[in-house]
Amino acid sequence: MNSDENSEKNQSDLTTPVSLTRKLLKQKLMAAKPLGQWDAEWQRLDGGFAVPHREVHGYVGVFRALLRGEVMYVGCSSAAKGGKLYQRLLNFKNQEQRSNSHYGATKIRENIAAVSLEVICLGRTSKEQFFARELKRLMIELHQPAWNVRKADAKK
Repeated sequence: MNSDENSEKNQSDLTTPVSLTRKLLKQKLMAAKPLGQWDAEWQRLDGGFAVPHREVHGYVGVFRALLRGEVMYVGCSSAAKGGKLYQRLLNFKNQEQRSNSHYGATKIRENIAAVSLEVICLGRTSKEQFFARELKRLMIELHQPAWNVRKADAKK
């Protein structure tokens, strides 16, 4: 095998195909913990998206919306200032929120009484921002939630 073929092989080994099986994806490591272990860390917040959750104020984290036990949406708060996760969740409650009008937010608002809320709080510093975004991306790959689609896809 020549050096060009080795280089191509090594580059392909570094990429993660979207079509990973759930088993392989659960084995993927995040901060020295398998994704499957992170997936067991979800904490349910009583009242769902309909009530403010002061207990998460100041935290950076990942959240998900469940409808009848099925993961419908995964999001994160990676803001370095302000209420972080608290403010992000509060935005879903506000029907007039224009900055949070994507398909997932719309579906959560439409189903706010039926949707349950779970979170993983990662920490209180800006160091967790990248980690929150990456964990969200991997959770979306793992669960393939229906409301994490683009607006164009949702209209089909």
